[in-house]
Formats: sequence, C-alpha cells, structure tokens
Amino acid sequence: MDNIRNLLNEVNTKIKSLETAKELYGEQLAPDFLVFDFVNTNETGLSRILACLLNPKGTHGQKTLFLENFIKICLPNIHKHENKIWQNYLANLSKTDVKTEDTTTASQSYRRMDIYLSAKINDESFGICIENKPYASDQQDQLTDYYKELKNRNLTHKHLVYLSEYGEPSEYSVKSNVLDIWQNEKVFSHVTYTQLVEWLKECKKDCQNQSVTEFINQFIKFIQKQFMGVEDMNEQELILEGMMKNSESIASAIKVSLNMYEMKRKLISKLVDELKTYSKELGYLIETANLTGNSKYETIRFIQRNQDFSVDIEFQGTAFNMPAICIIMNDEKKVNSESQKRVFEIFKKSMPDKELKGGEKWYVWYFFEIKNWWSETQAWEMIQEGKMSKEIMIEIKNCYNILKENHLLN
Repeated sequence: MDNIRNLLNEVNTKIKSLETAKELYGEQLAPDFLVFDFVNTNETGLSRILACLLNPKGTHGQKTLFLENFIKICLPNIHKHENKIWQNYLANLSKTDVKTEDTTTASQSYRRMDIYLSAKINDESFGICIENKPYASDQQDQLTDYYKELKNRNLTHKHLVYLSEYGEPSEYSVKSNVLDIWQNEKVFSHVTYTQLVEWLKECKKDCQNQSVTEFINQFIKFIQKQFMGVEDMNEQELILEGMMKNSESIASAIKVSLNMYEMKRKLISKLVDELKTYSKELGYLIETANLTGNSKYETIRFIQRNQDFSVDIEFQGTAFNMPAICIIMNDEKKVNSESQKRVFEIFKKSMPDKELKGGEKWYVWYFFEIKNWWSETQAWEMIQEGKMSKEIMIEIKNCYNILKENHLLN
C-alpha cells in the first residue's frame, strides 16, 4: 500500500512541477497552441482530412504514401489476405479514386458513405467504404446498408471499415451474428483513432514536404488530445518515467490500472445517488439499467409521471464515455416524423449554442459539454466533489422547461 501511495505522490509532484515550468516559459514554448483548435474537426471535417491524405492525387503531393501505409497498418485483412485477392489493387494504388459523402444509390438506402475508395484495374473492381464515427452514435442498420451498397455495386472485392475509438459497432447498426460473418470472411475492419497515430507516424518518416510533415504533427497531437486523453506529451513522459522507475513502481502502477474501472463504477454510483436526491426534490423519477461501463448506450433516465417525453443521459461509449442528453418519446406508438421535426425545431430555437442532432431513436440529442470521460480527469473530479450532479440537473431541468413551455409534455 505504501508503494502505491508513494508512486501517486511522486507523479503528482512531477505534474505540478511541469505546470510551474509552463507558467514560467509559456511565452517561448506556447505549449497549448494547436492548429487543430481552429480547424473544423466535426465528423465531416475529419472525413475530409482523411480522404485528402488517402487520395494518391491529393494536394499533399506524396502520391500513394498515406494510402499504402494506411492499408499496411490499419487494414491487415486487405494487406495480408491469405488468398492475396487484393494483390492487383495493392500493386496499383495510384489508380484509386477517393470520394466523400458518396450516396448509396445502388441499394436505394440513400445514405452517404463518409469516405469511399474505389479502383478499376483490368477486369477487377475494388471498393472500400470507411464509416467515420469520431463522436456520433450508430444509426439504425447503418453498416448493414453500407455493406448492401458495396454488394449491389457488383464489386470484385469489397471491404467495410468502421473507424471509431470507442468499441465495435452496436447491434443497432449491424447484428452481431452478421458482424461475425463479415469478420470471418475478412470483409470488415474496425480501426481506432489510436491506430491512426501509428499510421501518421509511419508516414512522417518518408514525407518529403515540410509543410505536410508539420500538418501530420498537428494532426497527431489533435488525435492524442481528443481521443487518447494525452493533453501534453511531456506530462505523459513524466508519468511513464515515474511508473517505470523500478519494479515496485511498475507493480504499483499495474495495481492502480486494474482498479480504474472499479473506481469509475463507484463514482458513477455516487453520481446516481446524488441525482436521485435532487430528482426527488424536483418531482422526477430516475430509471437506470445495470451501469457497468462495459457497454455502449448505458442510460440514466429522468421521468415525470404521465408525460409523453423523458430526458436521458446516454453514455455513447464504453467506460461511461461521451455522455449525451437525449429527448425520447415514451410511447413508441406516438412517434412520427412530423412531431419529431416540430420538437427538433423547438429545441434548435431554444438552444442556439448547442450542436443538436436527431434521429429515429431520439427526437433531439446533444453531447454533454464535458464529453471525454474516457481519459480526461475533469468529469471524475467533479463527481467526487459533488459538482457534476448539479451540472447535469441544470441540463435536465432546462430540457423539461423547454418541453413544458411549448406544451409538449402531455
């Protein structure tokens, strides 16, 4: 126990020393300045960046460098396929065409594929659909429809890529037994943003343009901050140094990591207890499923008796990550497109500062302001201090007030 306490104290001391150094030399180092703070990094923006890099004819001028390394590092089912069915394509990567938002007309589902790579080489045709999910939850039958589109395009060889940091696609998008078939047939790959860092670092080695290299460096920093929780590489190095100091510190670090999930579960239990207390005072009921953190879409539901709508907090990633505030119709029989559109427009007008989204499942939903509960510490510190429950209740009350003021509850 003393070894663990000493490790935590040592790491904490080093982090505070680093923060002091930043204050002293911030003007010279500008450690928090990132180009990607001024770039569109929503789902569409990230798809455009990735499509540009993967395009052999892209303005980066590096020809097939990015595409070749992407397949080698992120798509082993293509690069190392035992039957070498992609061999002709791999030998002719320069013939690849790259599109974003390509409409699924062949299947008549009329969705839009985030990134579509295609090539016609002699009598063979190749197609790779990349579904980019940096933040949003899966849509109903989304991957199922994309695979159907690839199939209906009569491609010689097809492949479906699910790019998401937070676990494999949900049953809502594709049934697990179907996903198993795709994986066995090697027509599906799950790629994480963490893997993209490895891909970008490999590309950097052979990149021949300084501006492109600097863009790659900035992109890597963005991914590390946004999806991996690495705010500062110097901080990460200091922590690793403390953890790997000796065999005792290594053992202590592993013991701490093994208890991370349990710590989060206990903090979530504390949060729910506080929310129940506040909700009772305000006349809400709370329903929770088994909040384990093991699955996507675990939910805390706030209910008012005999009302048409409820307000949920839904964790759209595993480990209680990416919480979203969601407005749901309690009676599925009352759900219709006209009422969905009306409710969405009311919330859009009432919440001009929120990036609202809607869908078949939810009338309205938006991400909670503190979105990364996977690796950043702020949310968990607020739960421990009793502040998070108050912030959540502000959001819940605001949503219910909008419903009430617009006569939508009954």
